[in-house]
Amino acid sequence: MIQGEVDDYRSQCEQVERTYKMQAAELVEANDRVSELTGQSSSLNAHKKRLETTVQQMQSDLEAQVCTIKLKKSLINLLLLFIIYC
Repeated sequence: MIQGEVDDYRSQCEQVERTYKMQAAELVEANDRVSELTGQSSSLNAHKKRLETTVQQMQSDLEAQVCTIKLKKSLINLLLLFIIYC
């Protein structure tokens, strides 16, 4: 009778140990995945910032070109008026 109980406890301990090892392995895998995703997130955030900087520079360049075009259009209009009235 006692031997049966000892065997039952031993079996339960072995099952608990197997479950613990499986959960420990899953935890290691989860930590690895978190580290991988954290690295990817950092990389993507850095890339996003570079793209935002590029877009801002492009917007500034575009605004400068628009101002240049407006200035040239105004000069052409002034020249046309000068030609018409002179």
